Amino acid sequence: MLAVGGARYSGAAVAETVRLAADDVTGMVVDDCGHYVAEEQPERFTRILADFLGGKPVAGVPHS
Repeated sequence: MLAVGGARYSGAAVAETVRLAADDVTGMVVDDCGHYVAEEQPERFTRILADFLGGKPVAGVPHS
């Protein structure tokens, strides 16, 4: 499962919350972004999502 959070809002807490329900979580934090990652950083969000769905290493700041 992919969990993406904006650094200026929820950041790494998104992945931590998702890990309460899922075992295999890829957590990403997008710098210079608030709550609405897809709206505030659409190109970066699309790249992260495309990489994740394509089985590639996810481009961004990983959160483990």
